[in-house]
Amino acid sequence: MWVLRALSIAFFVVGIGLLVAVWDYWTQMERAEGEFDTRVYVTTVMDRFGDMGGAMTVALSRSQLVLIALPDAPEGWTAEAYIDTDDNELFSTSQWNASDEILDAAIGHMEPELQRLSQTDHAIFNAYLRNTTRTYRLGDSRIDLYVTDPDKPVAHPVWQRYDQAITNHFDSISDTMPFGMMQGIEWVEHVSALERASNGPLPHELRAFVGYIGDVRLDLITRASDDALNAFLNTTDWSELRDLSAASAPKQVAVVQQSGDVSSSVTPRARSED
Repeated sequence: MWVLRALSIAFFVVGIGLLVAVWDYWTQMERAEGEFDTRVYVTTVMDRFGDMGGAMTVALSRSQLVLIALPDAPEGWTAEAYIDTDDNELFSTSQWNASDEILDAAIGHMEPELQRLSQTDHAIFNAYLRNTTRTYRLGDSRIDLYVTDPDKPVAHPVWQRYDQAITNHFDSISDTMPFGMMQGIEWVEHVSALERASNGPLPHELRAFVGYIGDVRLDLITRASDDALNAFLNTTDWSELRDLSAASAPKQVAVVQQSGDVSSSVTPRARSED
């Protein structure tokens, strides 16, 4: 009897949940100005509940819209989550040493507050990283893509400063040179002490490039042949990121704060912080 009672309660709760969801969708559609569809509704849910902290921030991060827009692998290439790859394929021993020095200069002052971050804090950043990065491979060529949409930053004040500090420092210490215009994107090569360090036994040279689609920044970290790099830049379908850029609007993004025990995390060009 208790099983039937539990099932009846469960069905009642699910039914109420569906009614609430339908009502909320209808309410948001009535309030919307202009076109309204499922994608717009999901965005409103992220805006309203994505800054609540903990699991809600991980589950409803606006950066999931970036994940949807990440390009598929061009023909002949494979794609995988960057966060699941091994950066020892990218960086030689000399380059790891250069990375350590650069990161210490960029974020060394943040060490006390980084040490206070909790497992939940790190889960928020790791989810953001998974949503905004991708690794592409062709033979022994590897290209890592990092997408930064200013409308969809990581929903955490410490990680926002951390991410921005690394980007700003690399930009400030890098020499830049025009690389080329491919598919309407102007790519600029960045050369820092990291790229100048010895490549050791690793194939191809470590290189870094920056391009923009509107306000959306694209960072490429590559260890690829010239032919593979040019093929990637000329054949990758950037249309979803163009749509993302067109749909983005500058706004104040709410952030959350957590505290507690230390856990490991990764960030583009900062895996040595694990």
